[in-house]
Amino acid sequence: MITMTCAELFRTRLHHQGLLTPTAQLTATLSTTVGLQAQQLRQAESSIALRSHGLHYSNLQATYVSGAIVRSWAQRWTYQLFTHSDWALAIAARRDERLPNAYFLKEKGRVLALAKVLTDELHQHASLSRDAVATLRADSSATPVSNNLRYAILQVVAAPRALCLQPTDRQSAAYGCARHGDYRGNANTNAPFCPRLRAGSAQRFLQVGWH
Repeated sequence: MITMTCAELFRTRLHHQGLLTPTAQLTATLSTTVGLQAQQLRQAESSIALRSHGLHYSNLQATYVSGAIVRSWAQRWTYQLFTHSDWALAIAARRDERLPNAYFLKEKGRVLALAKVLTDELHQHASLSRDAVATLRADSSATPVSNNLRYAILQVVAAPRALCLQPTDRQSAAYGCARHGDYRGNANTNAPFCPRLRAGSAQRFLQVGWH
């Protein structure tokens, strides 16, 4: 049996969270913790900064544009930043989860129908801007869609890894544009599920200390 003092345990958890060993490998800051969760993008970016050294914000912007880092719903139905491979890992870990019924506001059929429309559109175009998604939603619904239902639609599409969001860098946000589309689709959503992914996710989360 391994015994640890409270100070040793605290230091070990900080180490597993990447806070004692900053790295110059940008994606490693996310791989260490299997993604970073935050309510706001700038908070997640601050967490990346705490776990890295020798990097500039332009390096982070470049990974956003390339798709090496994606933003999507994952643990606890909140936004997280992931490397592309860890995004697949998190989806595998919560494969059996379902969006709480309360999210549908008694309009589950409508939400699922609009989610299918968006999924089909992403398969055709690979990426869509927020304006394009808003237009598609308006054209496909007889009545306006509330913000709460809008998020439910996006989360339904994101659950099987059919959608992720491009993290918006500050420069493009200032001009109200998205160079590569705000929403990106994944054409490989029908790939067979591998149990090793779930086993791998459990091992990674335990290593980080998320329990």
